[in-house]
Amino acid sequence: MTRVSAALQSVLVLATTQIGCGLMLNGKYQDVHLVISPPGAAVSVYRWDGTRIAGPQDASNGTMEVHRPKWAGPYLFMASKEGYCPKYWLTGSTESFGSYVDYVLIVGSLLGGLIAAAVDSTTGAGWQIEPSTVAGSLESGAECVR
Repeated sequence: MTRVSAALQSVLVLATTQIGCGLMLNGKYQDVHLVISPPGAAVSVYRWDGTRIAGPQDASNGTMEVHRPKWAGPYLFMASKEGYCPKYWLTGSTESFGSYVDYVLIVGSLLGGLIAAAVDSTTGAGWQIEPSTVAGSLESGAECVR
C-alpha cells in the first residue's frame, strides 16, 4: 500500500508542479496589435467555426486581448465601419515559448511533460497568434464589390 501511495504522491507532485508551462509563462491571452484606418473601425475575432471570441472593439485602442488559439487553430479578424467595406485577415499560429518547455519536460519526465503539453494545448497557452499585428485600411463603401 505504501508503494502505491508513494507513486500516487509522485504523480500528484509532477502534475501540480509541471502543469502547463505555457500557461504559467504566457497565460491564456495574447495582445494583438491593431493598426487599422480609418479611426473608429471596429474589430472582431472569430474561430474557424464562426464563433466570435473577441470584439467588437474600437481599433484605435491599438491592442486587443485575444484568447490564444486552442490546438493551433486559425482566427479570422474582421474590421468594419459604417460607410466602408469590411476587411478580413486570416491568422495562423506558432508554438509559444512555454510549449518548448513542455517538450523538455516530456523528455525529462514523461508523465509530467505529457500533462503539461495537454494542458497548454487545450487552454491555448502553448500557441501564439501569428502575425501578432493586424494592419490595413478599409476602403470607402462605394468601392465594395458584392
